[in-house]
Amino acid sequence: MTKAEHIAYWQRQAVDDWETVDVLYKGRKQLQSLFWLHLSIEKLCKALWVSKNEGNVPPRTHNLNRLLAEINVDTPDDYAVLLTELNRFQLEGRYPDYVSDIRRTVTNALVEEYIERVNPLKAWLISQLPSS
Repeated sequence: MTKAEHIAYWQRQAVDDWETVDVLYKGRKQLQSLFWLHLSIEKLCKALWVSKNEGNVPPRTHNLNRLLAEINVDTPDDYAVLLTELNRFQLEGRYPDYVSDIRRTVTNALVEEYIERVNPLKAWLISQLPSS
C-alpha cells in the first residue's frame, strides 16, 4: 500500500470505531464506549504518525501521548491533558482486573462529557492530516 492508503486505512478505522462508541453508549455500555472512544483517537494518532514519518507502520502502542511525541506536531496543552486522561480507558478497559474499579466511576454523564471534549480533539487531529 502507498502512504496515502495507509493513512486512509487508519482514518477509516477511526470512523468505524467512533460509530461503535455511539452504539455502545446508546446500549448503556459506558466503559466499553470509552474504550472504543480511545481506540478511535488512537487510530487518528496512528494516521498522523504515518503521515509524518517515513515508515508506514506506527509503533505498537496504545499510548496516545507517545504516538504524538514521536512526530513533529505541536499538541495544544488542553489536548495533551485529554490524551493522558483517555489513556486510562485503554489500560483499564483492556485488563479485567481493573474493570471493577473503573466501572463504579463511569456514568452516562461522564461518557457524554468525554464525547463532547473529544470531538474538538478529533477535528484537530483530522486537520493535521494531509488532504486526500
